[in-house]
Amino acid sequence: MGLLATALEFRDEPDAADLSPASGAPDAPMNLLLRFETNSGPRTVVACGVSRQVAAEIAEVMERCGQYARFVDRCVPLSVADRIMIAKLH
Repeated sequence: MGLLATALEFRDEPDAADLSPASGAPDAPMNLLLRFETNSGPRTVVACGVSRQVAAEIAEVMERCGQYARFVDRCVPLSVADRIMIAKLH
């Protein structure tokens, strides 16, 4: 899936212990990461502020079609460099 898909560890279903009441709500704002293949190469789209319910629906359809989609709590901002560092530590 490429560097972005492997280096950035996103989870579409956080553990119940990780969810604050706000982030577990269907309308909680999420960042949605979509990674898909095109004729001219892989493309990545990041959609900010998507409701959790809509993000889950989009991720489910993308995964079913064989593409990459994850969503993360918008309340936990990490830079790409931080995410890469975390991935390397794992």
